Amino acid sequence: MVFIRRFIGWLVGAIVVTVAVLLLANRWALGPASPPPQTNPGNTQALGELLYSRFLFPFEITSLVLLVAMVGAIVISKGRTTPRHGEPQAEETR
Repeated sequence: MVFIRRFIGWLVGAIVVTVAVLLLANRWALGPASPPPQTNPGNTQALGELLYSRFLFPFEITSLVLLVAMVGAIVISKGRTTPRHGEPQAEETR
């Protein structure tokens, strides 16, 4: 059973590395291949086009940092459910 899990892990890792190498070897670039046509967009449309073209990578990194911060805040607020070894257990209050 351990051999099968290890094999699957190596297989998935090899696929991820292969895809990454192929993307980098083909000079895959972030954002659109050609600039969008010049129009007179509103502020919301212009902001969306910037966020999802030129600033896509920083936008995604910021979202991951915020996600980690939210999970960390939840973990900290929950506290421990079991006392550490050697700590006296607190009595329940009513």
